[in-house]
Amino acid sequence: MTKPHYSWQSAEGNRVDHAIPQMKADGMRAIGTATAADYVLAWNLDASDRWLTRELRVQVESFDWSRSLTLQRHASGAWSSAVSATGSPDLPAANVLEDVPRPAVHGRLAGAPVAEVVVIKPV
Repeated sequence: MTKPHYSWQSAEGNRVDHAIPQMKADGMRAIGTATAADYVLAWNLDASDRWLTRELRVQVESFDWSRSLTLQRHASGAWSSAVSATGSPDLPAANVLEDVPRPAVHGRLAGAPVAEVVVIKPV
């Protein structure tokens, strides 16, 4: 059986994204990629528990640097994160949990409309 597969290009035309969602009655999981001229990004979203984000993993690779981020929402509602980086990208420091509103129930990935389903679907 073929799973739905979605592809789109950024409005600026400098990035191409792909996503494969797995929809269920009480949530979803999805995997995806984004490719640009100087990086490749892969992500994995688990919102399979009553549409609440349980985990969001993102890995970005470039020629001279890489970054990864894992956000996890625990049963208590508390979030934890793991961040790693190599090289010296011209980007802000990766420090995510200081900016997470309390209580937060969803992880969002900018530029990935499939990941926005977890915010829209339960409403």
